[in-house]
Amino acid sequence: MLEQRVARLEEDVKEIRSDVRVIRDHVGKIEERLARIEGGFTGINAKLDALPTIWTFTLALIIQFVAIIGVMVGILALLKT
Repeated sequence: MLEQRVARLEEDVKEIRSDVRVIRDHVGKIEERLARIEGGFTGINAKLDALPTIWTFTLALIIQFVAIIGVMVGILALLKT
C-alpha cells in the first residue's frame, strides 16, 4: 500500500515539474515581449520629448508676427519717401 502511494506521489511530482517547466517557458516569453514593448515606449518617449512644446510654437508665432510688422513698417517707410 505504501509503495503505491509513493509511486502515485512520484508521478504527481513529475506532472508538477512538467507544468512548472511549461509555466517557466511562458513567463520567459512574456518577459521578452514586455521588454520589447518597454523598448518601444522608450523610443516613443524620446520622440515626444523631441517635439516642440506649445511655448515653443507660441514664441515662434510671436517672432513671426513681430518680423511681419517690421517688414511692413520698413515698406511703409520706403513708400513715404
